[in-house]
Amino acid sequence: MTERKYLKDVLPRLYQETKSWLETLEDSYLADQLPHLFIVGRCRCGQCSDFSMDSDLPHLSSANGSKLLTRPLFYDMDNGFMLGLSGKDGLTEGEHQESYVSAFELVGRDYPDGYINTQLEAHGFTSSKRVI
Repeated sequence: MTERKYLKDVLPRLYQETKSWLETLEDSYLADQLPHLFIVGRCRCGQCSDFSMDSDLPHLSSANGSKLLTRPLFYDMDNGFMLGLSGKDGLTEGEHQESYVSAFELVGRDYPDGYINTQLEAHGFTSSKRVI
């Protein structure tokens, strides 16, 4: 089995910003999910810094067959990125009950210093082209 590369270790800046943002919501269990997320791959287009994640929580793990982290509804975070939340029965805007942190939508963006791309590359998540 390949060593898991957790979000908190690979991208600690993004992890902390996400945790802080989630803690402003009324449901603390969303922030509690963050330590369990690990990166499984990244977009290969070479034009973005998007990446995909899974969870080590068995009921959320797509590797264990869970479909709970599919089809997220994206929320704008204060740092300009979007965080995907998924739910068992789907979500509507503003609804967080029984939802799960599932994805980041960076929409081709990165921090001005290229932090996400640099960190992903340093941890073995390469893209086919260099991110501009």
